[in-house]
Amino acid sequence: MKGPFLIVYFTLSLIVAFAQKPALEITIAEAKDHEGDKVTICAEIKETFYNIKAKGQPTLLNFGAPYPKQTFSCVIWKDDLKNFNYDPATYFKGKQVCVTGIIKMYKGKPEMEVHSQDQIFE
Repeated sequence: MKGPFLIVYFTLSLIVAFAQKPALEITIAEAKDHEGDKVTICAEIKETFYNIKAKGQPTLLNFGAPYPKQTFSCVIWKDDLKNFNYDPATYFKGKQVCVTGIIKMYKGKPEMEVHSQDQIFE
């Protein structure tokens, strides 16, 4: 009976340890090399834009340079704006922030979806 219990215990321990793995701290320039990784990036937001005409009405936070020369972007979908006590497009423009999440590539550029204000901080 101890054998199956130990296997289950060991498996659950690995799952918990992996889930609590801290985010890797990287720069915006390194983001393109970390697709699929949970990271924290700290940099200045150079441009914000609420795209009311696009599907999902995203708020875009562009780092490095304004669109289309941004190095990295954060995307906050309209449905996620309810998870913020402020308007991210107005509040974060020109601010130095840190953001934590998973890097995805979109049209050759790294981006991160931000679902709540807990993911982004000054």
